[in-house]
Amino acid sequence: RAWAAGWLVARANSCRIYHKYAASTNASRPLVLYYMLRNILLFSSRVIGDPVSVVMLRRPLLWMWALGPLFGLRSFRHPSVKLAVLRALVHAVRGREGRCSTYSPP
Repeated sequence: RAWAAGWLVARANSCRIYHKYAASTNASRPLVLYYMLRNILLFSSRVIGDPVSVVMLRRPLLWMWALGPLFGLRSFRHPSVKLAVLRALVHAVRGREGRCSTYSPP
């Protein structure tokens, strides 16, 4: 997509990427879960080319994965985690990007 948009595309073989959170990061933390879920939904929407709500309707496995924590289908029982999932869904459907003031310092 970047190439098609006219951007210069290059590759730097000597570069390394360091992730802020390790693979062992507790994914049930509200902060991690909010950004992970919201960004997966927004990304899926862009790739598929439909709004998030349509993607959720047409992709039932994605829908079940996203809503599972709300209904206790997975081990996310804490109310703050359920609220983070609900907030991520609402923000994804509204197309909200960037920082969430609830989970990120100003």
